[in-house]
Amino acid sequence: MLARSHTAPVLALATEQRRGQLATVSQDRTVRIWDLATLQQLYDFTSSEEAPCTVTFHPTRPTFFCGFSSGAVRSFSLEATEVLVEHTCHQGAITGLTATPDGRLLFSSCSQGSLAQYNCADPQWHVLRVAADMVWPDAPPSPSTLAVSRDGRLLAFVGPSRHTVTVMGSASLDELLRVDIGTLDLASSRLDSAVAVCFGPAALGHLLVSTSSHRVVVLDAASGRIIRELPGVYPEPCSSLMLSEDARFLLMAAGRAVKVWDYTTQASPGPQVYIGHSEPVQAVTFSPDQQQVLSAGDAIFLWDILATTERPGHRTARGCCVQGQRAPPAAGPQAISGGSTTAGHLCQASRRWQWYQRHQEFGGPTHHLPGFLQGLHTCQGQPRPPLCQGHFPASRQR
Repeated sequence: MLARSHTAPVLALATEQRRGQLATVSQDRTVRIWDLATLQQLYDFTSSEEAPCTVTFHPTRPTFFCGFSSGAVRSFSLEATEVLVEHTCHQGAITGLTATPDGRLLFSSCSQGSLAQYNCADPQWHVLRVAADMVWPDAPPSPSTLAVSRDGRLLAFVGPSRHTVTVMGSASLDELLRVDIGTLDLASSRLDSAVAVCFGPAALGHLLVSTSSHRVVVLDAASGRIIRELPGVYPEPCSSLMLSEDARFLLMAAGRAVKVWDYTTQASPGPQVYIGHSEPVQAVTFSPDQQQVLSAGDAIFLWDILATTERPGHRTARGCCVQGQRAPPAAGPQAISGGSTTAGHLCQASRRWQWYQRHQEFGGPTHHLPGFLQGLHTCQGQPRPPLCQGHFPASRQR
């Protein structure tokens, strides 16, 4: 049977809170919108001349923004399924795209190092400022290239060099702080560089930075001093960082693994590790209800966050979810494909459904937009059997 799916690695993804939708962009030059409740694809748009690189939803309106390899940034209507506005102020491929929580401002960066600020208060959003030589030009497209604080006041990014992280006022673009990542570890003989950035809760004023030396450090966003460092991030740098809305869980992509840390615990015993991707993970995010994790690369996976507790009155969730279905609770440590059980419970994951190899007909509407052609694709790829390792104490009932 034919199935509509990405036929090349997925580069980025984003979730929409109100409608429960997922947007993905891929090297196959398609942009796809999925319904997370029904696990059905709603729309897919194909461009033959340029590839989509980044994607994000507008926080309050039925609109999403997409950055392309040509340097164009376009907004799409989810209701009319059409391109609303296009801006071409960048000269290189778009590497970062993010909006403030109130939806008033949008920011984009490109492979030439420029940073653009847009006013999105009006549906016909327009460019406010374009600044050259701001963002590290060689940064790969990533959801963690640009980060906006939860109160919408601060913007952070890696740049102007790979060894520095800059914090600006989101409205004025005035520089407030520049941190030299290369000097954070004085005991190291190598010059460290920043890979990804993420803001913590606004009340705490945390800025998280992953580095090329496989570290994740928590900085004070006002002074740049180190507050703490997450241990055991090895063996690879984290290319994507995200905190859950309640700031309890820190999500990261590291190589072909997805890791979830209990961010509230100072002496964390270690992360949950989700293994199933056969290629490096390109992007990670939380589901709209914050109960699951989505990861994208060679496939799109949907995982349950495991939580265990010995306290009475709290549920224990020991199954995990891959691509849409919860695995049955594990009776004890299990292993798949030679996996180890040395760091907590190892739970067998269900692979009953995967976007990347799902075999059923697509029943959603098709749309032809100016400059975009609908594509019909067959599924390819066989990711490795996924597994998850580790557990956290539950702080609330699920």
